[in-house]
Amino acid sequence: MGNPVVALEGVGRRFGATEALAPTSLQIPAGQFVCLVGPSGCGKSTLLSMIAGLDKPTTGTIKVTGSPGVVFQEAGLFPWLSVRENVAFGLKMARVEKSERLARAGEALKLVHLSRFADAFPHQLSGGMRQRAAIARALVLDPALLLMDEPFGALDAQTRALLQTELLSVWERTRKTVVFVTHSLDEALSLSDRVILLSARPGRIVADLKIDAPRPRDPIRDTALGGLRDRLAALLAAEVVAVAAAEYDDAPPAPAKRIVEEEAGSGI
Repeated sequence: MGNPVVALEGVGRRFGATEALAPTSLQIPAGQFVCLVGPSGCGKSTLLSMIAGLDKPTTGTIKVTGSPGVVFQEAGLFPWLSVRENVAFGLKMARVEKSERLARAGEALKLVHLSRFADAFPHQLSGGMRQRAAIARALVLDPALLLMDEPFGALDAQTRALLQTELLSVWERTRKTVVFVTHSLDEALSLSDRVILLSARPGRIVADLKIDAPRPRDPIRDTALGGLRDRLAALLAAEVVAVAAAEYDDAPPAPAKRIVEEEAGSGI
């Protein structure tokens, strides 16, 4: 299999007295699509930020092959630049010659089907189109690793489904290693080769499961995923209940416990 693109050994993160992530070890091989799921505050985004080099662990070591590309929940495009100029911005900062960076930006825009909007400005695009531009901006630098922190979380269901399909198409063509943070089990099961479930704070790995079912997938109707979905939903429900319990002096009231269990079971 060769050396992993991401290798974590005993990586933990504290913020003052709060332990956000317990010491965690993890390896991700080249070309794998991995989804991180777990309740709010479990350390998913913290872990992604440390892999990206945007934050440093309190303990442990992180080894990453090359410089990763990062896509956040908000596209973060410069409003005064065209889509093409936004995508090419990182290349400009790297002092890549203008003709080359514009050519590479054009190729990246083709990957996400935005070529016709290369000269448009961000305010002229839909939310989904802006996220596609953000993905192109990350891909144009040809990173070995693509890190995505809930990139579709703010989008409506139809746009989200469309972009999931677009992302899988890009991944199948480029075979980048992808680490994708999501709150949705169904999104994780639709996209990934591997689902890693983190516990309530302090985050630790409670499940690391390989997904063998062929794509495209329907996590609700696909019998090959039914048992796996139920297993992950039960594990996630237990962690969501743990989060709720921590917010009460004693056990949470029965209605609160039932609600969080139902939400976790539905993949929310």
